[in-house]
Amino acid sequence: MEQSSRRALGISALYGLLSILFCLPLFARPFGLGAADWDRQLFYFSEVLKNVVEYRQAPFWSPWHCGGNVMWQHPSVPLLSPVYLLVAVMPLALAVKVNIVLHYWIGLLGMHWLLTRAVRLTFLPLAVYAASIFTLSGSLALHLAAGDSDFLPAFYLPWLLYFLHLAFQTGRLRPALAAAAILAVTIYSGGVPVVTQGLGGRSKIDAPELAWHEASAMIERSTKQI
Repeated sequence: MEQSSRRALGISALYGLLSILFCLPLFARPFGLGAADWDRQLFYFSEVLKNVVEYRQAPFWSPWHCGGNVMWQHPSVPLLSPVYLLVAVMPLALAVKVNIVLHYWIGLLGMHWLLTRAVRLTFLPLAVYAASIFTLSGSLALHLAAGDSDFLPAFYLPWLLYFLHLAFQTGRLRPALAAAAILAVTIYSGGVPVVTQGLGGRSKIDAPELAWHEASAMIERSTKQI
């Protein structure tokens, strides 16, 4: 195995271990529910499963919510989620918790990719530290502890920002399509509140680079005048 492949596997394993350690409190009671909106979170998953598995129909309508409500158009209902695969081998409550661990892992990997490819960080401890600042932040942890599954797709933001950055930098269509696909997955995963954050965050990545180019141009013009 090449050294680059071994390094990539090592970094993936490191972030996987970090995700598990950070989420360990969720598994103090593996099959138990959390507080606040955890029942709402499990209800959204349950109504999709009941429609698809028991009634064998697309999740368009929920007769169990507010006397009848939409599902496909509901911004908080996760139509795409690893939970629907995990429930084949484990109870729903445990599947939701494993899903949270998977999303933390995805978020850490995405931040590492963004920092090393877009920001050009090369020192591994610094990259891990910077990736953890966003992914392991208290804001996301508090939302998920309260059962706000709407914020799970926030862990896709680093990947979205990377592909947007790449599309603007290179002018190529492929990274733009990748960003559009991630945005679609974010929406259909119940992450509509995250969408505006993702689209607005791209400018924050390019702002330092634009400032550097502008400063360089000013210095070059001044040098020519002298």
